[in-house]
Amino acid sequence: MVNLIINEGNTSLSFSEYHSVDNKCQSLTGNMTKHKGGYMLEVNQTVGSNYVERIFFRPIYHGYSGEQNEEMNMVLYGCLDGNDNGFRIKSYKSYIKFVAGGCKIGDELVLIMSNSRHPQTLQLYKSAQVIEDEACIDILHFTALDTYTECGDEMVDEDQKLRHAKIDEDNEFVDVECRVENIRPSNNNISNFFKEPRVLTVVAYIDASLSGEQIAHISCRYNSETSAECEWIRQDTCFKTNLTQTLSSNQIQISSSILKLNGSTVPIDWSGFVLWENGDEYISMHCGLVDDDGACDSVRVYVWSDEDHMDQPTINEIYRELQKVCIDPTDLIFLNTFHECLIPSPTPSFLHCQSPNGWSPITLSMLQGVWYIAADLNADPKLFLQSTVINMKRIQNTSDLELIYYAQKESDGRCIGPGNGTVKLTNDGELHVHIEYSYSFVPGYKSSIKFKFQILYLDNQRAILYWCFRRSSNGTCIQHDVTFMIRSRHFSHNDLSMILPYLDKVCIDRKDLRWFDLHSQCGTEISSSTILRRDLITLTHYHVLDILTNVQEPKCLYNEIRGVKADLHSLERAGTWFLMSRMDEMSMDTYAMVGRIFTVTNTTAVLRLFQSASVSLQKLISKRLFSVHYRVKLENVSHAFSQFEKEKIMRKRIIVIFRFLFYNRHVGVIYSCLRNKKDGRY
Repeated sequence: MVNLIINEGNTSLSFSEYHSVDNKCQSLTGNMTKHKGGYMLEVNQTVGSNYVERIFFRPIYHGYSGEQNEEMNMVLYGCLDGNDNGFRIKSYKSYIKFVAGGCKIGDELVLIMSNSRHPQTLQLYKSAQVIEDEACIDILHFTALDTYTECGDEMVDEDQKLRHAKIDEDNEFVDVECRVENIRPSNNNISNFFKEPRVLTVVAYIDASLSGEQIAHISCRYNSETSAECEWIRQDTCFKTNLTQTLSSNQIQISSSILKLNGSTVPIDWSGFVLWENGDEYISMHCGLVDDDGACDSVRVYVWSDEDHMDQPTINEIYRELQKVCIDPTDLIFLNTFHECLIPSPTPSFLHCQSPNGWSPITLSMLQGVWYIAADLNADPKLFLQSTVINMKRIQNTSDLELIYYAQKESDGRCIGPGNGTVKLTNDGELHVHIEYSYSFVPGYKSSIKFKFQILYLDNQRAILYWCFRRSSNGTCIQHDVTFMIRSRHFSHNDLSMILPYLDKVCIDRKDLRWFDLHSQCGTEISSSTILRRDLITLTHYHVLDILTNVQEPKCLYNEIRGVKADLHSLERAGTWFLMSRMDEMSMDTYAMVGRIFTVTNTTAVLRLFQSASVSLQKLISKRLFSVHYRVKLENVSHAFSQFEKEKIMRKRIIVIFRFLFYNRHVGVIYSCLRNKKDGRY
């Protein structure tokens, strides 16, 4: 552990270093000054005879991370034999000895430093990449030091004290701010929030008590500061309940009731402390269960707003507030904020599969911003795309929107963009889209495509665009298309359940939907409209793949491959796993895969898998069931898959042994050698 303090005059740093040798804490002191684009470090040593060791370091990497740039990481490089860019000078009592010459391989001195006991995985990767590119040193040659020792603990900041630095059973860092006891909500004026009449809508929530209830809308009209009448919508069914509440300095006690799907009416508790408030919206949070590590294991969150439409900057701010208390914003379930509760529900004015009523209300502000296409209809006419992201901005002094798009072709994976276009919102609620595109082999030539859409559904996070191309004599649509768009790269089961009733109205089966790749790198130039997962330990799959090629030394022999431990319970707790990228020599060409693991014992589990693949241009969607057996053999950490698959002709039993080359609870890289050569190469 190194402690640096600026000396008087701001020209140098006081240096204190703490290290453990044979479980004994020792310290060194010294001074750091700027010198030739780097730092001259003078360390007072006591080894045999007293002398001052001087080492010149040049910083080759310096980066910040974290929501408020609170984490700093850097790489210092120097040479033990000394040269113009890095040298070592020794001062023995009254004389100085210079060591000249070039920096030889093996004489480099490289330090990866961080002001966090548990730096981000991505920062470690970037440090390793710089060392590989700039100094030609393989990161595997480094010695990892233990950052969780008591030596020097009295010198670190409070949030880095050893008592706050816990590693859970999945070898992940438990942040000090994640502990319930350390959550400090920002100051708010919730006591004045209800001084004026309010009609509040639940924009989003996290609440296990509403699981499976298919709630699409909740809004409450306040008669006073302490009572309100609430309207609930479950698809086309509407019911009303009463609400009572009491306010304190930072707590809000709310009780109401809900008509459940089974017909019973039960109480529901919306109480909690006010995490954030801005005058128009507020977030309430309640922790039902505190885990062993001090973090909340059962959280209830409600986001209330008196605005029907919540703009993206406000949603971003809400995401950041939840991230501060270690709540994953992607767990939020967004509701429709625009419905009105009518009892009894109106009878639809159209026959089944005929022209549906357009969505209302629709404004340009509701359409602006970044959208990701999550699915469309697997039918003709169709432009087969693998991923698409669009950004719509209002054109000044007009009622049109400027459209910028990036699209990845399914045939060759080529990314097209940025492309341009316009979107016009008509008075009858239709969208007229006009986009331009060009061909690389015909420079300067641009062609265009025109689309028409009817907005079937629209809220803060989702949109369904529909169009019927051809109808039968009785008005039933016999050729149509649908496009499902969401605001972020994260798609949840709740997003699907919200749109299914509207797809049913136009006779579209969910099995006919064709799903897009939401994690494609095509379109990253368009900034995402939402901040998603905490990035303390996450790593993009592209960086993981780069680690295997750019940082680690190549392992070309089968017996050289070593796996890392991936606990089955950890795999289960991580939830749903999506296939990001692949390289295989299978007969099937897999282009989408999603699965989830359910543990049976500590060494066995069941994997339920959905796979989209093609064989000889024929596309198939398969549901597969695997049994997973964990085993450790020699130094290899291995996992064995046993697959049991029923087919019309025969029953197959396939066993595949694979290893995790990289794993945390967000990213995994799996390797399997199906056959190796006689010389041991695969």
